[in-house]
Amino acid sequence: MNSVEELCDDIALIHQSKVVLSGNVYDIKNQFKTSVYQIQFKGNIPAFTHHLWASAELLNTKENHGIVTARIKLKPNISINQILHQILPVCEIHSIKEEMLSMNDIFIKTVSDKNPENHSILTE
Repeated sequence: MNSVEELCDDIALIHQSKVVLSGNVYDIKNQFKTSVYQIQFKGNIPAFTHHLWASAELLNTKENHGIVTARIKLKPNISINQILHQILPVCEIHSIKEEMLSMNDIFIKTVSDKNPENHSILTE
């Protein structure tokens, strides 16, 4: 499935001889956005968390050599730009990365949502 993302512009996901999802890879991945981001920063974790409280859920943090990596999930109707506006006064941003589902994860989710009994078979 990884090569699908690298080589194809448009795809059709087939399960049990039926097309379960088709279209442009970029559009499909956007359709399955999770609103989860990784933000790497230098700064005070409690201050960072305090500035997020109304706009995002802090999923976890880890610190390595003074750089904190925080995983956050945006609340509905909140953009990453709004988050940046809130946290910039209290930390130095090093990177931001949106977590996107792989095509394999999208396939499993699509098939599992349509047939919940297939979930354990597909993930084994």
